[in-house]
Amino acid sequence: MTDQFSWTEWHLHFEIIIGVLLLQSLYIYAIIPLREKYNLAPDIDNKRLLYFTLGNIIVYIALTSFIHELADRFLFSAHMTQHLLLILVSIPLFIKGIPPWLWTWIFQLKILRISFRVFANPIIAFFLSNIVIFGFHVPWIYDLSLSNHWLHIVEHLVFMFGALVLWWPLLGASAQVQRLGYPIRIIYLFFQTLPMGFVGAAITFSRGEIYLWYSDLPVLWGLSRIEDQQIGGLIMKIPGAFVFFLFMGIIFFQWYRESERNNSSDSFEELAGQKEKLT
Repeated sequence: MTDQFSWTEWHLHFEIIIGVLLLQSLYIYAIIPLREKYNLAPDIDNKRLLYFTLGNIIVYIALTSFIHELADRFLFSAHMTQHLLLILVSIPLFIKGIPPWLWTWIFQLKILRISFRVFANPIIAFFLSNIVIFGFHVPWIYDLSLSNHWLHIVEHLVFMFGALVLWWPLLGASAQVQRLGYPIRIIYLFFQTLPMGFVGAAITFSRGEIYLWYSDLPVLWGLSRIEDQQIGGLIMKIPGAFVFFLFMGIIFFQWYRESERNNSSDSFEELAGQKEKLT
């Protein structure tokens, strides 16, 4: 195994290329021919198209670019970066990219409709998504997944499924699945910061190497294996928590704006009623 690293080296894994192209092709088919055939919506939502396409691009970059090279052959911290891109960036973009009418069409399949109603339960979503996080950071499972290419693909798919479950109660846009109220969404996000923070802290403050896969691999930029492991733990803990708190802030201001609109509407109706009484 060479110890040379290149920022410009990309791994052209055909299964990743085929998967990304297939996903984008199915999406394009859904929003153009399928939409027109069944008259599901009047127009294409360009903003949602952008969200979905960006999500696909991020998946491709995370799994084939220099990030993948660093993650597989050099640095545990790069692997944590790769996972956060999949969990905290690509999946929210995918969910936001699918228009409500398409979710409604998808949920004609009863098993999917029932499954996503279950996932919309914040308690189930919390435990299921974090079982994935905890499970794949158990050292022997983590090392095993890196030792086999196809197991590694399964690991990433399971992470993305766990992320779908994590974000669905917050971002799901189907009328057939009830969304959480604003305060419950904020509480849900706050609790989501805890498991990832716990795993990140455990990795950061470990006195020895946890993941043996990296023990015999070359290091870069003068880092020791322990320093790389500590950085990886911090990446999981701090940027992970930042994304959750960012969403908490966004939801809070959405809640505030909606409350102000409702108050303004109530005030207008009250004034109109008083005017009618005077006349």
